[in-house]
Amino acid sequence: MDNIEQQQQQQEKLPGIWDYRVGVVIAEGAFGKVLYGKHKVTGKDVAIKVTDRFSCRKYPFLVRALRREQALLRQLGDCRYIVRLLSSFVDGEGVYIVLECCMGGTLEDAVRRQFNKTEDASSSSSRTTFVNGEEWSIRLAHYSHQILKGLYSIHSNGYIHADLKPSNILLTEQGEVRLADFGSALPIEGNEVVGAWRMTTTDYTSPELLRADVLKFPFPGNFDVTSLTIQRMIAMDVWSLGCLLWECLRGVSPFHAASDALAVDQIIEYAELTTTDMRKEWLLSKGTSSSVSDENWLAVVLDFLNPNPDQRLGGSRVAYVPQLDASSESRTINVVRALHSHVSKYEIWNEACLQGTDISLRPNHSPEWWLRQEKGFQMRDGATDRWDILME
Repeated sequence: MDNIEQQQQQQEKLPGIWDYRVGVVIAEGAFGKVLYGKHKVTGKDVAIKVTDRFSCRKYPFLVRALRREQALLRQLGDCRYIVRLLSSFVDGEGVYIVLECCMGGTLEDAVRRQFNKTEDASSSSSRTTFVNGEEWSIRLAHYSHQILKGLYSIHSNGYIHADLKPSNILLTEQGEVRLADFGSALPIEGNEVVGAWRMTTTDYTSPELLRADVLKFPFPGNFDVTSLTIQRMIAMDVWSLGCLLWECLRGVSPFHAASDALAVDQIIEYAELTTTDMRKEWLLSKGTSSSVSDENWLAVVLDFLNPNPDQRLGGSRVAYVPQLDASSESRTINVVRALHSHVSKYEIWNEACLQGTDISLRPNHSPEWWLRQEKGFQMRDGATDRWDILME
């Protein structure tokens, strides 16, 4: 009996869902949900990513992805543009990842409000939820600058995000970016590319990843194979960033379609266009009229959506990365730094240019936006509720 009591006391000291008051669902994915919660002791608002036991058993790759996500979030804890991991634990019902709660919603929410151009009926001030084209362009430049900072941290640590999209870009109440959802992350130097598209979102997936020929392009002369491999892996995130930027400019992903199969067809169709002008005309036929009239943005998107990954980071020329005599870790960092210098060259999100802007980046809605999504909102105590019911 003493042993049983001792085990119970030890279990109570371990972190678990009983430490949180759990509320509404604030996001849903293919394999789980994100719940709003509040830590009972500190009163801190949190977001709890829940993956149920059934999904983990049905998809063994999901367990590996969750373990990698937790490890990578710990590894990236010092970067302010990565969502902060607060806790993680496993019980008989599933896997839980507790994250900082970003009260500004997602970049996807901001894009939807910008292009729907509706009044925020839930706001006591009844202010509009969209801004003029010039202000939206400045906001987008700030967001892009911070996304690149987050990507640099991920790439420097030897990974690519591999599922960059507006719904995975969180915004704080002050309008600062937090990159989230690392379940699809891939090591830069590894052999896990084949089949990786199954964990990505089709609309934002590069053509070489869909074709499983990321590393099958011929290697040009005077190139270090390892450096070029890193470049081609990072180029997949750059492609996704190009899709994300176009969605922010036009209100819809350039390759959005009624089904994944149709989206793949569109990506391959675009990738087979042989000139920049042809690809420009193809892109301009997609989405609504832009709230931003700026050829500089279009130039960036066309560079990032270059079907050839060897030209994607340097525009029309291949970014040359010389042979480096260094350890594997420092070698990766040096190559990443060289490649990001090309991605960060555009004046629209140059740090010096952004310092001259004076606008508020705060999202145009109340930070408690999700609490009004369900009438009669009432938090539930996860220590007594069955989580399989919550996740039906």
